Amino acid sequence: MAAPSLVLDEPVDRWFSRPLARGVVKVLARTPITPNQISGVACLVGIASGVALGLRRGWAFAILTAVFLVLDCCDGQLARLRGGGGLLGRAVDGICDYITASAMHLGLMVWIAHGHGWGAAVAWTLAAAAAMTYGAYLLDKYKRRFKGDFEVPGKLEGEIAAATGWRRLALMTLRAYAAGLAKAKPPARPETYPARAALPMRIFLLGGHTMHATVWSVLAVLDRPLAYAWVAVGPFTVLALVGVFLQRRAERA
Repeated sequence: MAAPSLVLDEPVDRWFSRPLARGVVKVLARTPITPNQISGVACLVGIASGVALGLRRGWAFAILTAVFLVLDCCDGQLARLRGGGGLLGRAVDGICDYITASAMHLGLMVWIAHGHGWGAAVAWTLAAAAAMTYGAYLLDKYKRRFKGDFEVPGKLEGEIAAATGWRRLALMTLRAYAAGLAKAKPPARPETYPARAALPMRIFLLGGHTMHATVWSVLAVLDRPLAYAWVAVGPFTVLALVGVFLQRRAERA
């Protein structure tokens, strides 16, 4: 499949996180720090952002989230610079992202509960978490389809068999993801698929976890935690559904 001309980055990553990460990686490349260690530090920063949210410190949450987004780009860039970037790094990065998202949503629940009670807090937080997860899932799924990346299932079991200890456990977390990719069929007429799928792909790029985190940060600074839940469940979910509708049209075209 020919390389698509579309830049497959969410806008915040393209214009903020990745440019800053490149500068940080230039420094880190001269140190013994590993990409997985960066993922671990990013995870700690993400947990701290959740704590800040629970303490109703909007500015602290926004700053820590911005730092997390930059570090979340650093691990992959450093791995590629050193000739790595395999499935283990993807697994560690994914685990850290899930831990961070969980911490942030727990913080959101506590903040909403302060003003609206625990019933509303639990309901809105679960709905917002589902919306973010759905948007991130769609973005990852169709980004890989857009790039023609179907290699994970074939590589994973071999890497699991060769790994030991925590590395083996980390790789095993990718099994469900790999199983989903294994069911995916290559698009019809792959030579024209990038052009047909460009519009829905742009929509998915507007609804990934980075865009959620950015809107979330702005509304936290404005002391409107419940407003983020409204935006996640409403506009972001509508955006995702529009993307799915256009994607299906692109698949049939």
